[in-house]
Amino acid sequence: MKLSGILLFLVILLAVAYGVYWYAQGEGDRVAADARGYLGKNKASALKYNDNVYGFSFEYPDGYDIGTDSVEGFRAYFSAGEEGEFPELFTVLVGPEDDASGMEAEFKSIENVSSFRKFNAREGTAMVVAYNYTPDYSYETLFYRQAYYPCSFVNGSRYGALLTAMIPQTYAADVKVADLFVESFEC
Repeated sequence: MKLSGILLFLVILLAVAYGVYWYAQGEGDRVAADARGYLGKNKASALKYNDNVYGFSFEYPDGYDIGTDSVEGFRAYFSAGEEGEFPELFTVLVGPEDDASGMEAEFKSIENVSSFRKFNAREGTAMVVAYNYTPDYSYETLFYRQAYYPCSFVNGSRYGALLTAMIPQTYAADVKVADLFVESFEC
């Protein structure tokens, strides 16, 4: 299995595992951030995360918990959700730069893809895929946005960034937050 397939599988697996853990813990102090009307009208309230090691950044709305993780490759995440509900989860995983054609094949092999597009980013060809998935253990569909960005450090060495946004059907309006996350990413 290629590195891109392994990374994609790990991101999905870790996101689902984190969601199940959070659901089971019932963390009630988190407030769901609803994106309805957020994009456009209220963009001024967007917060910006800057990674001081890898040099990437992205925007996210106020109301989400944000942090970094010590798990190998995970650089940042943000999340929101109500107690006892499946949470929204957004992650950035970094690793060796992957072959764009290999990542494109991995993205296109995902079931239930609703959209796929490639575009020119600052460091090369980036791509975004949207799909949905209903896990066996859940009663609701999860909406995903995943993006791959080729990036480079100031010294010229290269890396790849894999972004994953997972939105439960309960918060389907927050797919706009997922779009903000993947569209505002820069490296």
